[in-house]
Amino acid sequence: MKPTAAADAKPTEQTENPKAVELKKQIESEKNSRLSLIIGAKRLRHKLAYKQAEFETFSKLNEMNKEKPRNIGYLKRQKEKLEFRIATEASTLNSEKELIRKIKAIDEDLEKALKSYKVKRKVELVAGDIEELKKEIDAQEEKIKVSNLKLDELYSALRALSGHRQKQVRHEPHHERTKAISLEDIAIMKEAKGSDEESSYIDTN
Repeated sequence: MKPTAAADAKPTEQTENPKAVELKKQIESEKNSRLSLIIGAKRLRHKLAYKQAEFETFSKLNEMNKEKPRNIGYLKRQKEKLEFRIATEASTLNSEKELIRKIKAIDEDLEKALKSYKVKRKVELVAGDIEELKKEIDAQEEKIKVSNLKLDELYSALRALSGHRQKQVRHEPHHERTKAISLEDIAIMKEAKGSDEESSYIDTN
C-alpha cells in the first residue's frame, strides 16, 4: 500500500503572527520610555535632596541673625552724605576723622545687612526650587503610572493573542492526522473490497 499524500505531508513551520510582532515592538518601545522616566525621576529626587539640605543650612544661618537687619538703602544714602561732606566741606582734622569713623561704622552695618539679606533671599529661592522640584517629581511619577498601565494593556493583548495562536497550533495537527487516517482507511477499505470481489469470482467459477 502506498502512503497517501496527506500522510507524507510535513507540518509547516508556524510563522509568528504579525500582530504579535507589532505588540512586542510596542512593548519594547514603551519599556524604554518608562526606563527614561524612572531615570529622570531618580535624578529629580537626588536634586530635591540636595536642595532640602541646602535649605536647612541657610535656614539655620538666617535664624542666627536675630537682630533685625538695618535698611540697606538707608545705610548707603548715609554713607554717600558723609563722603560728600568730606569731599566738599572744609573741616578740621578731628572733624574729618570723626566723619571717617562714622563711614566705617556704616560700612560694618552695611556688610551685616547685605549678608543677612543674601541669606534670607537664598532661603526664599531654595524654598521655591524645592516646590518646583516636587511638582516635577509628581508629574514624572504620574507619567510612570500611565506607562505602567499601557504596558499592562500591551502584555494582556499579547497574552490573549498568544493563547489564541497556541490553541490553533495545538488543534491543527490533530485535524491533519484525522484527515490522513481517514484517507488511509478508505484505501484499505477499497483494497479489502477488491480482494473480496476477486475471491467471490474465483469461487463461483
